[in-house]
Amino acid sequence: QTRANFQPFNLAGNAGGARVSRLYPSLECISISMPTASAAFYGFYKGTAPHNASQHTLIAAIGDIVTNWTTGTGGASVDELGPANTCTNTFTVGANVAYGNWVGTASSTDWYNCLNWDNFAVPDASIDVTIDATALNNCQIDFNSPKAAQFGNKADAKSLTINGRRLIIEYTGATQNRLDLTGNLNIGIANGLDMSDGTAGIDGIINIKGNWNNPFSTGFTTGQSTINFNGNTPQTINAPDGEIFYNLTNSNTSTGVTMIGGAANVTVTNLLSLTSSTLAIDNNTLTLTGTAAGAGTLSGTASSNLLIGGTIGGSAGTLNFGAGGQLLNNLTLNRTGAGGAVTLGTPLSINGLATITAGTLDAGTNTLDGTGGLTMTAGELQLGKTGATLPELAGTYTLTGGVVNFKGGAAQTIRGINYFNLTSTSTGTRAMQ
Repeated sequence: QTRANFQPFNLAGNAGGARVSRLYPSLECISISMPTASAAFYGFYKGTAPHNASQHTLIAAIGDIVTNWTTGTGGASVDELGPANTCTNTFTVGANVAYGNWVGTASSTDWYNCLNWDNFAVPDASIDVTIDATALNNCQIDFNSPKAAQFGNKADAKSLTINGRRLIIEYTGATQNRLDLTGNLNIGIANGLDMSDGTAGIDGIINIKGNWNNPFSTGFTTGQSTINFNGNTPQTINAPDGEIFYNLTNSNTSTGVTMIGGAANVTVTNLLSLTSSTLAIDNNTLTLTGTAAGAGTLSGTASSNLLIGGTIGGSAGTLNFGAGGQLLNNLTLNRTGAGGAVTLGTPLSINGLATITAGTLDAGTNTLDGTGGLTMTAGELQLGKTGATLPELAGTYTLTGGVVNFKGGAAQTIRGINYFNLTSTSTGTRAMQ
């Protein structure tokens, strides 16, 4: 019965010493209890109630004591077990319940309401979840749910497939709404995953240990959300039509996260947090319009492209490329606004073209070389490496604007090409090639 919170047997009974049975939390939606303040203590399932239906429908009907049961208080004149007060019909059970199948039948979108799940249980980290077109409502993860606290104010699942109805994880207050996945995320429809409330405020977070699969350019609405790849095995981003993230975090403790070759152009509009391991660009384009931070690395190939853009100015951070991945096809800097800049924290080779149209590219004392060329229409290239002829790119130079700044603290040799503006801002000697 549901007269109070569940009491484990190692705790004392209720006042007066008598112990009454109480409903275990996981059985909340598979239970029968008399209506509040009812004096009835027995009942029978009506013959007119559902008897031939799916497992889900029958369990829901049996649990609806107000609609589908006749109840009574008993007494000397009532035969509680006689034929007049018992159901003699048989049950025919149709389709079995599907664990983790969202049905949305509780006239709500509440993930934390067990009535909204086919098996009457809110999923845990071992359950694959499906949200499809058979559901009556979309699904929302919202810490304001009266049942959210039972689950630590976060939702859990193994893999999640969205195909027909939407999953909403957006800003609803001071607590960030959260979904933890131990498996893959599969978006099977346009607008399937909605993490934007359309206003200022930190939207939800998804911690994912599996792979990200989204074949739709409009499958994911990012808002001001965070996607954190936190697996302990290699992970992938598969988005053939491209993917836009607001905050993208790589905290993978294995080899890292790979943008699937030719199928995952990724844009990060606010923060790329590389807390560990590597984000491999593969033969895709990675666009950063916010900032990058963290001790992790990027990894490129001769087919990888990196675009540093945005209109907010300021530094985009320091980019570190891991050993074996210090290579790009094209590198583009077009960061407008006061102080727009990016710094290289490691050597980098360019196979195609380095282009600067706005902002400062600070190579530090690192090697910036390769078979590619350099095009500048504005902005600045800062070179601090000494003991070499600079710039080191072996391709074609087209410098119609901007500044090349030799800032090494020791001797530097200036390559014999046509510069638009050339300057030296350090005390080292400079020699013409």
